[in-house]
Amino acid sequence: MNMEIDSQGTCRQCGNPVETGRTYCAQCMVEQVEKNIPEPSAPLPRPPEEQKARKGRLLRLLILLACLAIIGFRIPALFAAFAPGQPLRQGTHQTDTKTDQCIDNLWRLARTLQDRQEPDETIVCPASGRAYVITRSENNITARCPNPGLHGVDQISVNTNSPLPEVKP
Repeated sequence: MNMEIDSQGTCRQCGNPVETGRTYCAQCMVEQVEKNIPEPSAPLPRPPEEQKARKGRLLRLLILLACLAIIGFRIPALFAAFAPGQPLRQGTHQTDTKTDQCIDNLWRLARTLQDRQEPDETIVCPASGRAYVITRSENNITARCPNPGLHGVDQISVNTNSPLPEVKP
């Protein structure tokens, strides 16, 4: 850069030599211009790509939260799936081994009835050795112990409408 330096040409701000006819040096000129630039009052609008990326992240976050909510609601059903099977009996009846085996046989017959299949008539009561009494009506099939008195009760039965084995003392 070829500057003609006049003995009288000095910068008004810093005192460095300047070209003839100038009042400020280059550095001081830049500082003056920067002082006159107004500060932005509002944030600058975001570029469209950044807005799309932000919307995509927000959408993924909402989907993740929805999935977590669904999982949270389904956890009780998951625990129920791993719960132990149905008990052989329900209630406070004190029964012996043969009665428990009889009730277990009625559970098998109940499963067959719920599957809308014909009950196996070869299953026998362990106490009497006789086959279970199967009676059919219009919409109901009932299986009864042939000799409930040997178990100390009046009736042990299961049917399609009530799949839980019933023990009546």
